[in-house]
Amino acid sequence: FLRCINSLHLTMFGGWLFALHLALATSIARNGPGLQLMGLRGAVSQGKPTSYIRRDWEGSRRRDYSQQIQLRNLLRVRAEEEESKKEGEEERPLKDVFDEGMTYGNDVRDMVLSRFTSPVIDDIGLPLSDAMVVATSSVLVAIVVIAGHLVKPSWLAPLEWVPAWRSLPYIVPAFSHGSLLALCWTLGALAAQAFEKKAWTTRTQAIAITAKAWAFAVSLMIVGVQIGLIKESLSNGVLPFLGENEAMDMLAVSRYSELIVDAGMMGVLISIWRQYRVNIENWI
Repeated sequence: FLRCINSLHLTMFGGWLFALHLALATSIARNGPGLQLMGLRGAVSQGKPTSYIRRDWEGSRRRDYSQQIQLRNLLRVRAEEEESKKEGEEERPLKDVFDEGMTYGNDVRDMVLSRFTSPVIDDIGLPLSDAMVVATSSVLVAIVVIAGHLVKPSWLAPLEWVPAWRSLPYIVPAFSHGSLLALCWTLGALAAQAFEKKAWTTRTQAIAITAKAWAFAVSLMIVGVQIGLIKESLSNGVLPFLGENEAMDMLAVSRYSELIVDAGMMGVLISIWRQYRVNIENWI
């Protein structure tokens, strides 16, 4: 009797498994390969019926299909926009593009030239103060060179018509060279808008604008030195290139060494003065 009961149980269990596998196979055959078998196994292990599993899969399938449709529509819209944009660019007359380029170039030119032709100077005495500070840098270099008996730069040559009393013959050359440095700095300050109030409002802003003006001034100094070397080379019948003449190469090294000293001294003094100007603004 017990054997009969066990055989009956096994037969019922096997039939139930067969029916379940048959239902799964039918569902897969009807709905295609998109059904995930791992998901079905998880649902079966949780005791969910086959109808619930099939309904859930069909819902996810519909969502995926709708997302594909939305993505397809989006790609089509973007492709149409790009085509219309290309068509608009192709149909655009060349003269209009040229006129826009000319307008932009003229605006940039006017913006750059306006910094020199109609600058904004909020402190009317600041350009003169800057020029005096920069000119003092060459005087300090002359004092150090003469007092230390160092090699004199090319611009520190004594004047013959000035009485040879102490260092009096060197004063005019020092201030003459300092005036050229002041001119370079003034142009750099105009280019960097260093005479506007924002240039000395905060220390950070003062450092940034001073660095811009100093870089512009140094570039002008480099151009001036280069023009002087070209003139000197052509006057001696030598091409203005390194390696053409040893004497001209040594002259170029000497000139650029002087330029480094001038640029460094000018940068230090003008930076200190500009930071002091920030303090003055805070005191006021």
